Amino acid sequence: MSDCQTEVVIAGGGLAGCTLAHLLSGAGIRCILINTGKTQLNSITSTTPSRSLAITLASANILASINIWQKLPRLQLGLFNQMHVWDEQSGGEIRFDSTDINEPLLGYIVEQQLLQQQLTDTCAYLPGCNVINAETVTSVINQTDSVVIELGTEDRIQAQLLVAADSNHSPIRKLVGLEYKRHDYQQQAVTCLATSSLPHENVARQRFLPGGPLAFLPTADPSVCGIVWSTDPDHARSLLSMNETQFCSQLEQAFEYRLGNITDCGDRSRFDLFRAHAPEYIHERTVLVGDAAHTVHPLAGQGANLGLLDVAVLAELISQARQQYRNPFSQRVLRHYQRWRKLDNQRMLVFLDALKYLFAADNSLLINLRGYGLNTLNSIPCLKSRIMRHAMGLEGELPRSAMPLPYAEIM
Repeated sequence: MSDCQTEVVIAGGGLAGCTLAHLLSGAGIRCILINTGKTQLNSITSTTPSRSLAITLASANILASINIWQKLPRLQLGLFNQMHVWDEQSGGEIRFDSTDINEPLLGYIVEQQLLQQQLTDTCAYLPGCNVINAETVTSVINQTDSVVIELGTEDRIQAQLLVAADSNHSPIRKLVGLEYKRHDYQQQAVTCLATSSLPHENVARQRFLPGGPLAFLPTADPSVCGIVWSTDPDHARSLLSMNETQFCSQLEQAFEYRLGNITDCGDRSRFDLFRAHAPEYIHERTVLVGDAAHTVHPLAGQGANLGLLDVAVLAELISQARQQYRNPFSQRVLRHYQRWRKLDNQRMLVFLDALKYLFAADNSLLINLRGYGLNTLNSIPCLKSRIMRHAMGLEGELPRSAMPLPYAEIM
């Protein structure tokens, strides 16, 4: 058994964990990144399951601040400058256009695998950051001025702070006894990449069906969209059991042939849909970020963005405290992080939950109400502009790394 010391241990090698490692390293904070998964960080392959992520301008700025966004191949970056949402039952619809707020686009669509690969490829070269691959944390021992993490190899790491970025299943969260209140939507999302006979024209489209929303997210290929089809588990299993021709037929019909015929759908996968939130993000010297702290419905594509904001805020508060010669890992700093991020995350959880149940309701009064609401909102430019700016991360209390960099080439 061997012991080592560092300032911060990050458990979890996903988007949030790797981004935090980059941010801390850039601030001169020594850290150890533990990839708690079964595979090594650098072993992502073309067969690794991936999903299309909607990335806000704020998240793109965070990634640009650590020189990751600039490394993404521009020819593989999807973007959307318009969004069209409509409801099957009420006929209500709303359209958003970036030109209405004098912005070139509303957001990006990035393959999760592509972004993860860029982050993990550079983690091994970060100054002051060590990576431990495919390892489990077996215990967390809080001491007066530190926390000791014991690994499955019986090695021990002493640190000032432990960050749990290890998914919604978070073994760290369970080890330290933090709650995670979960509500199952009794839904699953079927995902794939679909090729259509008509171009998507950089428009993100979402149709609300009785069983759940169906989203077409425009990729860099003008004829390919990332599909996220939320539906009940039986229907999801049926969609996955179909051959490609059958599935493409179902998909184009459910989408009213808005993009013509679906000619190819690639590999399909599915995942459970639920909302979850930890009542407390901190416990002594352990702090939760990303999916370890919260999980939201994918209907607005905010999951990854919330996690990136979490780590950006945490890194900023730690860095500020050090610059001001204060203890960067004190309870004061951690409580500030919790107040900042918990409120914003709760608001998003409540908003998405309300949308989910409003559009799932089959009560005629609610159907008429949501149709009226969509059409009314569509006719009020100032409200649409506020919604767009907030969703894009252009408004609200944001960390500095989420602000546009004057010298960064984001496009």
